Amino acid sequence: MSRKRTVTGAVHVDVYAVVQRAVEEGALYGWRRAHKHMDNPDEDTATEAIAQAVMNELCEVLQFDFGDDDDTAI
Repeated sequence: MSRKRTVTGAVHVDVYAVVQRAVEEGALYGWRRAHKHMDNPDEDTATEAIAQAVMNELCEVLQFDFGDDDDTAI
């Protein structure tokens, strides 16, 4: 049986890089989604699709704490 090694030190997450990747991937997905059923979506359609996709990606990597007294639902 192998002996377990003790790991010391700390691991830090590059939050900026995680958020940047989520925003980039969300924007690209939203852009593609806006063009899925129409060749030239209007600005509102494209903006809404991109914003929704970015928020979905952010929700995959971040946890939003609205507190116990907040009735806000996502």
